[in-house]
Amino acid sequence: MKSDFKELVSWSDSEYSSLPWRHNRTLYTTLVSEIMLQQTTVGTVLPKFQSFLDKFPTIESLASSTDEDLREAWQGLGYYRRAVNLLKACKDLQSTDSFPEDETELQKITGIGPYTASAIRAIGHDLPALAVDGNLKRVLSRYLEDFTPYEKGLDDSLRKLLTNKEFSKILTQLGPRKVNEALMDLGRVICRVKNPLCLTCPLKPNCKAYKNATQEKLPVRTKKAQKLIDLNLIRFISFNEQDEILLYKKNDKEWLADQWELPTVAINPEDSFKQYPHTQLKIPNSTPLKTGITKYRIYNYAVKHEPAVVHKEIPKLAEREHRFFRLENLPHISTATVKILKKLKIHE
Repeated sequence: MKSDFKELVSWSDSEYSSLPWRHNRTLYTTLVSEIMLQQTTVGTVLPKFQSFLDKFPTIESLASSTDEDLREAWQGLGYYRRAVNLLKACKDLQSTDSFPEDETELQKITGIGPYTASAIRAIGHDLPALAVDGNLKRVLSRYLEDFTPYEKGLDDSLRKLLTNKEFSKILTQLGPRKVNEALMDLGRVICRVKNPLCLTCPLKPNCKAYKNATQEKLPVRTKKAQKLIDLNLIRFISFNEQDEILLYKKNDKEWLADQWELPTVAINPEDSFKQYPHTQLKIPNSTPLKTGITKYRIYNYAVKHEPAVVHKEIPKLAEREHRFFRLENLPHISTATVKILKKLKIHE
């Protein structure tokens, strides 16, 4: 086992030591990076991490931020509730003035859950812990050939490694931070959900799943993957005579609450769908921009219309908070709106 993990850490150091959150690390930057990386790819976080820290270089600066400033800095990262949790954590930490080392104590900080607590202990403090995210579950369940169901005890089963003398010795010698980050790298790049690249894996020599050809059976899932529902949306691009673009503000009961978005209608969705007004307009004969949220695979079609036409297509728009904005002074707009405007070269 030791030689495997030594190779793993060496591989990770040579390939991914340049990731910006691994430089000049502090407990604060660890908290920021770990929350950013939850449910988000490394490629998405890379261009946002340093600019976020430039704006909020300390716990105190983030704790005193306005909602508008935080939304602007977080734009493009998605799942804004993570930013809210980060803000709550910083406000708590500002009052306590310390990052506890114990995971139970860390979880008493508002906004920090079990995963983030283990990540701060392992990666921030460099103390024995396993930040058991999806990547670690996949890598370690395969390496150990652990058939404990993903939803029913796999986390606890893997954390028992911390009581294993051989593994504990590996963590001590190689460093918890290095081991956890290397496992994350491996799960992200090589030990993939489908078609894992086993022949190039540093853990291959003693991987039980590789030996028994059970890689793609692990980790065991008792719940079937949720089937995605196709959703076709028309996003209206509408300018007034002053070349200002029409946007409306999402309410608290909608996806992406408080963000601004292009006026939108859904083409013949299921009757229970309430996120956007329904329309019987036909699907445009153009290439859609693909996005996704919750259980929906979304096809976004940008259609240009005069404001009067948009109001006719969406009568209730008049009842919503809506405004025209200059392109150089846009509010906090949804990621889909950002992508559409960039695709149409309306706004970079």
